[in-house]
Amino acid sequence: MMLLKMAWRNLWKNRRRTLITMSMISIGFGLAMISMGLGDGGHNQMIRNAVRLGSGNLTVEHEDYVEEPTNDKLLADSAALAEEVRRMQGIRNVSERILVLGLIYTAENSVGLVIFGVDPANDMMRDSLEPKIVEGTYLKSEDARGIVMGADLARKLKVAVGGKAVITAQDASGQISSQLVRVQGIYRTGIEELDGYFAEINLGLGRALLGIPHGATQLAVFLENEKEQARIKKELEPLVSSEPTVAVFDWQEVMPELVLFVNMDNAFNYIFLGIILVIVALGILNTILMSVLERTREFGLMAALGLAPGGLVGLVVLETTLLALVALGAGSILGFAGHLYLARHGLDIGAASQEQMSAAGVAIDPIIYSQLAPERFFLLLGIAFWVTILVGIYPAVRAARVDPVRAMTKFK
Repeated sequence: MMLLKMAWRNLWKNRRRTLITMSMISIGFGLAMISMGLGDGGHNQMIRNAVRLGSGNLTVEHEDYVEEPTNDKLLADSAALAEEVRRMQGIRNVSERILVLGLIYTAENSVGLVIFGVDPANDMMRDSLEPKIVEGTYLKSEDARGIVMGADLARKLKVAVGGKAVITAQDASGQISSQLVRVQGIYRTGIEELDGYFAEINLGLGRALLGIPHGATQLAVFLENEKEQARIKKELEPLVSSEPTVAVFDWQEVMPELVLFVNMDNAFNYIFLGIILVIVALGILNTILMSVLERTREFGLMAALGLAPGGLVGLVVLETTLLALVALGAGSILGFAGHLYLARHGLDIGAASQEQMSAAGVAIDPIIYSQLAPERFFLLLGIAFWVTILVGIYPAVRAARVDPVRAMTKFK
């Protein structure tokens, strides 16, 4: 208790320097928390967008489709499998989809593209594309030959709502198949891949294009809670084990480009956090070391009165600990205040540009909301605290090596 009182008193001998150091640590730690919250929030928003527009949290499809997407890799009894999956706990939605790699052409031009055959009344993709419709309407179940396409694709084809086009592809048996379609709606997402090389048709028309009466290319499985993805994937695998060519993939396996982008962005965030920690560490080292050098005579006197070197080390480390606790506590309050504000109001990164931002083929929302997981906060707090303690070891050892006689005669 005596050492604690001494450490607290010593910490405030130079009040101005201590306050400046604490302010620097608090602001740096608060900014690190805000940066981590915005980074995680942006990544989570991107992943949700990719999952909705892509193949779901989990995808059931031919085991080789990811590596070699061809039109003959199908799920023969997709409807029965979809019903089984829907009965599982934690499933939000299951969508049968036909993916066709083909060609669309009009009298003016032709373009290669990916065509999605979906059930417009049931597919989660509707939630993402329908608000982006700029001309016409989204698909309806009764639109047997309707097609919804991106604005860039419509421009290349020189076609408007109500216009006709022909889509051509190899069917499941390898024969050339063609279907006449009429443009039902045109959307604009701002993502080059979606606006220029992607279109939607009804599931029945997709099956007709592949020449199959039933079945699908994949089942897109959406979960109520993304954190249960691993568990549900494990429970799904026995359901498809009877089909040797069918497998269950999570979104990380289906979208490796997004995983790479998130990992690279995390790496840059860690570098930024590392720089902040270095600045914090140097500030603490400067404060504690200057305090030790100014109190050399005091340490010599304490040593002469019988305080062991271990006691001097403990005193200085205790000062460092108190400095870290107060500064990181204040920084936590500052960081949480910023996190709570940004979690509610978000950070508008799209104000400077009217164009939709994207990365790895996924839309980046113009407003990013902070999402700071408790485990991430405690990890950052623990790293910052122990860096602070380690930095205080050198000044503590230096204080313990003070020669009592020399200290009291030279530093009067």
